[in-house]
Amino acid sequence: MTYRGVVKKGVVVLEKPKALKDGTRVRVAPIATKRKTPRTRKADRIHPVGVWDGPPGELERLLAQVQRMREADLSN
Repeated sequence: MTYRGVVKKGVVVLEKPKALKDGTRVRVAPIATKRKTPRTRKADRIHPVGVWDGPPGELERLLAQVQRMREADLSN
């Protein structure tokens, strides 16, 4: 059976103080707590593999073309 509690001034204080009799031998282990530092988002770990070096507007034109091709495939 597991009992929960907190440490106060170096003493484990149980949530249900009458759960154990005085003199009962116990084993105490800390419970993992929430991280205090935020995790790194996956998007922050992705490194760019290149830089667009084409003429201005060309990337948007190509993306629009890909979207049209995708829509054409979905309508068939």
